[in-house]
Amino acid sequence: MKTFKKIVTALAAVALVACTATTAKVSSATIGDAIDANGTITNAVSVFTVDTPEIFLQANLENAPAETAIRGEWWYLTGNVKIVELPLQTDATGNQNTLNLSLSKPSAGWPAGDYEVRLYVEDRETADKVAPFSVK
Repeated sequence: MKTFKKIVTALAAVALVACTATTAKVSSATIGDAIDANGTITNAVSVFTVDTPEIFLQANLENAPAETAIRGEWWYLTGNVKIVELPLQTDATGNQNTLNLSLSKPSAGWPAGDYEVRLYVEDRETADKVAPFSVK
């Protein structure tokens, strides 16, 4: 019986460590084709041309402690293709409330169709924010 109690106690401790909850969330995400020197999107748009040089995303965070892990996934929905997955992390101060991502035009241009950027906090399986856009 003592061995059983030790196993249950050990499993409970592992479960508590594995379930670290964070209050961090992505409160908004803006897509655009231009940014200023501070990384703020200056021209928010959701429809791009096939020869747009770079597409930018700015995400606003809430309650993000120091070194919060954020994952950004760029998807080409029309072809059901994950273009790239980018692991990010907030800074060590705990004062960071924005993140910036960008993706440069492929050499043959952007394929026309629907896209989205999915943003995940920590190891969440459901995206905290999805930012759709299209290329025409």
